[in-house]
Amino acid sequence: VIFYYYQFPLYSIFLNLLIVPLVSVIIFVSIVVIAAMLIFPGILQGNEVAVGIGAFPVKLILAIYRQLCEWAMKLPFYSINTGHVSVMMIVVFYMAMVGVLILLVRAKSADCARVRRRLVCLCAAVIMTLCCVFYEAASFDREFRVVFMYVGQGDGILIRSGMGVNILIDGGSSSSNKVGEYVMAPVLKFYGAAHVDYAFVTHGDKDHVSGIQYLLSDTNSGIRIDNLVVPMYGDIENMGELLELAEKRGVNIIYMDGGSQMSCGKDAAKVWLNFLHPSEKTDIKDANDLSAVIRLEYRGYSVLFTGDLGEDGERELISEGGDLSADVLKVGHHGSRYSTSGEFLRAVDPDLAIISAGENNRYGHPHGETLERLDACGADVMSTIDHGAICVEITDGGISVTGYR
Repeated sequence: VIFYYYQFPLYSIFLNLLIVPLVSVIIFVSIVVIAAMLIFPGILQGNEVAVGIGAFPVKLILAIYRQLCEWAMKLPFYSINTGHVSVMMIVVFYMAMVGVLILLVRAKSADCARVRRRLVCLCAAVIMTLCCVFYEAASFDREFRVVFMYVGQGDGILIRSGMGVNILIDGGSSSSNKVGEYVMAPVLKFYGAAHVDYAFVTHGDKDHVSGIQYLLSDTNSGIRIDNLVVPMYGDIENMGELLELAEKRGVNIIYMDGGSQMSCGKDAAKVWLNFLHPSEKTDIKDANDLSAVIRLEYRGYSVLFTGDLGEDGERELISEGGDLSADVLKVGHHGSRYSTSGEFLRAVDPDLAIISAGENNRYGHPHGETLERLDACGADVMSTIDHGAICVEITDGGISVTGYR
């Protein structure tokens, strides 16, 4: 279950103990009803009342099971999100399980007079179990990662700190109506990030918030968001529905001003998030240019997230004199020609530029002019169109980047 769904429903064992004995009833009744329809087509086909009465035991059992599942989902810790596990972890688990069972059988079959042999088997079973537990715990993927999800035409970024803190920056799409259900929720569960500590929203456009709205509205998504972080002087009007939904779900709302800073983790593994724009001093009215700009620092490396920031916002950001340098730049406005100016790129000087855009989008993103400017500044360019989801991993050894479709 964990290998395919990245989580384990804690109460499923007890629910299955109730439903499994009734599976034979479901199968038997279903076969009888189907056979009756084949034998007496003239009587039963189209006779919904008669078929409904015959299939009533099946409907009743499934309705009860569904209701029990819904009740279980309201209990605390109903689902434990572990994140993805490797094939080797599965192999080791089954090998250990078989080994422990063999040792227990031997211990049980040992002669009562030979207590020493029985104790040896039991001790070996305990040691094998502990070794398996330690191996599995050590093998879980806990590295720091920034994942640029392939949401189509939109933005969705997961920051997994490796210290148990999970952060979202935007999450939405204008090309996929179910991006939250089919992209964001599975990605969060895959990385063991079903508990989101902070969800940053750069501005209120649909292609940046629709997925977050789904995560907040669907109580069965399995994703919990603790804090919604929005710019104090940003595109608040267009975030009205999102903010109302967050309040309804009891999510804490944090308003951040330019110059604010927050951190998580300890010592060398501390993650810093610097909120650079917009500030109270801004005279900008355009929603895109009011996009929140966030600079992440980790182990001496930095990533700059720019939302849909355009040239006016970039000029204001540069004039404020803050540190904009970054090893990785999330290119503004999906690679629009009206963002990522030459002046801005000189201030950032990125080694890697990542563009989040949808294949064959109607805007023509990313535009050729933007790609030329990125090439001129010497940055390597990766787009979700070409590489799918883009994962940036930062370790003591440096930055590594992989794509996944």
